[in-house]
Amino acid sequence: MDKIWEFFENLQELVYVIDIETQTFVYMNHYTKKKISLPQDQDYHGKKCYEVLLGLSSPCPFCSDYQLIPGIFHESRYTTPLTQKTYAIKATAIEYDGKIYRMEIAVDVTKVISSEAESSTVILNPLFANNAHKDYVSPHDSIYETLFQKFVRENYFDAEAFFQSVAIPDAPYYLYFGDLQTKLYYISDNMRDDFKFSSNVVYDLIEKWGELISDPQDKLLYHQDLEQIMEQKKGIHSLRYRVTDKNGRSTWVHCRGIVKWSIDKNVPLFFSGCVSRLESNFSLDPVTGLLRVQAALNELASLSARNSSACIISFSLNHFTYINESRGRIEGDNLLQNIANALLEELDDKYIFYRLDGIRFMAISRHSTCMGSNNAVRRIRSIIEKCYTEENLAPKQSASFGVLHFPENARLPQEVLENATMLINIAKMNPELEFCEFSQDLISKQKDKSKMTLHLSDSVANNCEGFRIVVQPIVCKDTGRIIGGETLLRWKYQGQDVSPIVFIPLLEQTHMILQVGKWVFEQVVHVCQRLMAFQQEFLLSFNVSYLQILDETFLPFMKNTLEASGVPGSRLMLELTETHFDDMPSSLHDFVIECQKMGIKFALDDFGNGFSSLQLLFKYPVNVIKLDRTLMSEITHSTENLDFIMSIVYACHRSGKQVCVEGVETNAELSIVRQTDCDMIQGFYFYRPLELDDLFSKFAPDEQI
Repeated sequence: MDKIWEFFENLQELVYVIDIETQTFVYMNHYTKKKISLPQDQDYHGKKCYEVLLGLSSPCPFCSDYQLIPGIFHESRYTTPLTQKTYAIKATAIEYDGKIYRMEIAVDVTKVISSEAESSTVILNPLFANNAHKDYVSPHDSIYETLFQKFVRENYFDAEAFFQSVAIPDAPYYLYFGDLQTKLYYISDNMRDDFKFSSNVVYDLIEKWGELISDPQDKLLYHQDLEQIMEQKKGIHSLRYRVTDKNGRSTWVHCRGIVKWSIDKNVPLFFSGCVSRLESNFSLDPVTGLLRVQAALNELASLSARNSSACIISFSLNHFTYINESRGRIEGDNLLQNIANALLEELDDKYIFYRLDGIRFMAISRHSTCMGSNNAVRRIRSIIEKCYTEENLAPKQSASFGVLHFPENARLPQEVLENATMLINIAKMNPELEFCEFSQDLISKQKDKSKMTLHLSDSVANNCEGFRIVVQPIVCKDTGRIIGGETLLRWKYQGQDVSPIVFIPLLEQTHMILQVGKWVFEQVVHVCQRLMAFQQEFLLSFNVSYLQILDETFLPFMKNTLEASGVPGSRLMLELTETHFDDMPSSLHDFVIECQKMGIKFALDDFGNGFSSLQLLFKYPVNVIKLDRTLMSEITHSTENLDFIMSIVYACHRSGKQVCVEGVETNAELSIVRQTDCDMIQGFYFYRPLELDDLFSKFAPDEQI
């Protein structure tokens, strides 16, 4: 990497380069190494910048990394507390080989500042002493002589040689500068040659360069940006577009420039900058070969300019994290490539496909009269499922889809992208839908849900303020006596309880369930501790999310909480659904073993809902089987179904497992359930979920617990 900075090696200023991500040095020029007594590269390589330069143990409080823009210098001053020397610092961000670096040029300006106090003389840049616009003073010019100006004044300086050394042959960038009043520009040799200009001096380069922009929408954006610079007196130009070179090839470039104005901002004086060729991965995703999000935005802008309409399908692959974890990222990338290739092979003539980010994609119809959205979604889903099947993966619910129409459902490109992404999120939460179609009401509800998520975040951050637990008692089948209970989470939003069906998925999607889950466990242990004073054998159950099982900190937290409270683990029961067993069998097995060591019991919840298998009863060390409430309608309407349920209860008892029937609400249902010979009953016939004070009163009605 050092070869890139050879130009700075012999400068008599402090020049150094820092890896922004790690805050460590990657380069120092000779002058810097000499000044801070680090003669060898290995003396500074990999060391923290704030430790070497300032002797600090943490990043500088005045660090300006967040302000840095590639190609633009951020200026600041800093006086060292040890030497009382003041340095003028110019810093910029540099992108190289996929990483971002910070380059700083620091100059000792202590003497300049001292003389500044004695004289108010304005020293103009000697490079432009003969400039035709010398009556105008740019607001960017310092009132004291800059380091660059001082260097040029005191040393031999060849501006043309300097310019040529920066714009070296085969460089991936082109340089230009010019007089905005005379419209004369000077361009680098490679820019002249690659774009077939007849000379380095070009009259009205802005207009001539605009003629080389190949896409009409890109050209429109280019002229709009330049018009805004003039109208709004802006100092920065930064835009990506496609330009045609001398060979007729259309190439993505990033054009950046600085505009200098007169001090009153009325006269544009000078325009200089750099045009960088962008690598193919700017417009093409390197894994799938599909176009990327910026290309999608450009296509939407082009459709808008042409007043054209389009059908837009957004979709996301499901459970891909598990595919990467179980098969490895290489196989995951291969699956993505296969899906992309199949989509292009079958539908490229009808849709343009884009990879947005991660495993989210978007397809824009090539013609306003394209195949119907229903057919398009079915075709795309079929292609994805086929690719899943070929890799021996379950194709069911392999993707979630959203459909919207441009410009009816959104006019601005960024708005289309936001709505498309939002539809994917809604579709993921409603897997029973074939696809989620845009409606303003739907988007409004999703925005309300996003607002709710922000309030959830505030609640969690404030030590789970607004959350509480309630307990639904579990009773003995024969006596109706309370012998245990299931803990349920409640949350108030805008003064009302929100259904757990709504807020639990939000907690899981944002991983806030990890913190809330620990809070719930603390409450469960506390409630159990109080109830044990009245009923030693009381068994309190609680639920966990699959994310908590994957959280390495949860088990130690449970163990420490139990030890601190003195509550035996045998008084707690963990309720799991069959989805836990399907999604993460290995992780669950380890979790179960560790919980068993703490004495915690296990219940298989919602048994009979969906595709429950009797194998689950014997594969895992489950203590209690909770029959789902949907079975109530089955056993109350059919003698055969009752016999089947009784056989399940018999099998559980033979294997040493107890059975709890959920959802009992009437006396008739109670009579039938008692025939099953189950052990426990949970349902509204006996108790609804109780607030804690009401629960405690059931055990000690005349005492304050």
